[in-house]
Amino acid sequence: MKALQLADLTREELLTLLQRRIAIVGLPPSALLSARHDTLTARSDLADEKQKAAWEKCNAAFKAYMGAPAMSLRSAELQLAWRQAEAEFDTAKRAAERARTVERACWKALEAAWEAERG
Repeated sequence: MKALQLADLTREELLTLLQRRIAIVGLPPSALLSARHDTLTARSDLADEKQKAAWEKCNAAFKAYMGAPAMSLRSAELQLAWRQAEAEFDTAKRAAERARTVERACWKALEAAWEAERG
């Protein structure tokens, strides 16, 4: 049998390995919260990037609308596109705010766990 690497193990095998190691060595609560915070930070950063992209799309749509001749069919189409981009931005903004709130809550829990571990 060839030498196994971590990448060769299934998710279940990795969880079993982790549980056995933790049972032997122990694991402070802050370690779990730290891993969760890393994941939440990545999600929050992704939500921020989506919000930024939505803002850029909204801004470009607004500029196109403002550059169109007034009271024309093209102007109406561009206004609709701008309003849709604006709605997408609002949705992305709310998602980013929710993600950041969850991340901050996890950070506060992590700080509390560190304080508790220090005694």
